[in-house]
Amino acid sequence: MGKIICSFLFVLISSSSLCAKVNYFEQPIADQTIYDLSSRWHILEREYEDNSSVIDEREYSSLLNRFAMTKSIVSSLSYGGAVNVEVFGTQKKSFLQPGPLTSGELKYRGVRSLELYSQYLNLNRNIAFKIHLEGTLQDGRERNASLGGYNGSFTFKYLHELGALKIGGKIFSAVVGKKRIYRQDGEREISDPYNQFGKELSVLYEFERITLSLSGHFLLATDYVIRSPSYTRSSDKGFGVGGKLSATYHFKQSDLTLWHDRANQVFNVITVDPNLQHEYEIEEQSSGVGFRWYY
Repeated sequence: MGKIICSFLFVLISSSSLCAKVNYFEQPIADQTIYDLSSRWHILEREYEDNSSVIDEREYSSLLNRFAMTKSIVSSLSYGGAVNVEVFGTQKKSFLQPGPLTSGELKYRGVRSLELYSQYLNLNRNIAFKIHLEGTLQDGRERNASLGGYNGSFTFKYLHELGALKIGGKIFSAVVGKKRIYRQDGEREISDPYNQFGKELSVLYEFERITLSLSGHFLLATDYVIRSPSYTRSSDKGFGVGGKLSATYHFKQSDLTLWHDRANQVFNVITVDPNLQHEYEIEEQSSGVGFRWYY
C-alpha cells in the first residue's frame, strides 16, 4: 500500500513491515473489508491442430467485469465472494474439416460465474493458504456460448522481503472444467474435468506510491478429453506457461492497478497413427484495470 496506508496500519498493528505483507497477500486486517472492482478485455482460444495446422478453432472474447468483497474475521483469517459479468461477448467458431458442425459466430452476455474463497495468513512466517471455488451460471446454454462448468483450487503463497524488492511465490493445485459443456449448432460437446499442478514466481518492487510486479508460472496438467455424439478426442498430459505484468498506484485507502497477462496450455492428442501430430492448444490473454478500496 501507499505511505499513508502504511502509517495507518502502523498505528493499528504497530508494525510498518506489515503493510507490504497485507498488500501482497490481498488480505484485510481484523474487522476490515476490501472491495474490489475490475474490468478486463478477455480472449480465450481453443484450437485443435494437426502438425501446427488448425483443424477447428473456437475463440471467446468479452469484456469481463468482476466485483469482489473480502472480509477478515481476525487478522489471520478472511473469506469473500465475487460475481463476474460479461458484456460484448462473442464466440467465433471455425471448422475446416467436413462434419456436423458449421462455422459461425455467437453473441452472449450476462452473469458468467460466482466465486467463493477463504484464506489463512500467517504474518510472522509470510505464508498463506487459500481455497477458491468458482461456478458458472451459464450452464451450456447456446445463447451464452456454452461456458458452463465448475473450477476449484488450493494455493500456498509465500513472500520474501529484501527491502523495497520482494520475491513472492505460489504453489497451486486446481480442478478445471468440472461438468463443462459446449454447444455447437445444437450438438453438445463435453469437456471432462482435468487437474493442474503448478508454480508461480513473482518479483515486486515498491516505490513510495507505486508497485511494479512481474510474475510467471509453469504448470503440468492431466489428460484433456473432449466428447460429443460425433467424435471423442483424448489427449495426453499437457503443460502450460504464462506471465503477468502489473503496475499499482496507492492512494490513501485505495489502490488502482493496470495489468496484462498471457497464458498457454498444450495437450498432445492420442491417435492410432503415430505419424499424426494432433494437439489441443488453449491460449488466454487479458488486459484490464482494477480499483481496490479498503474500508
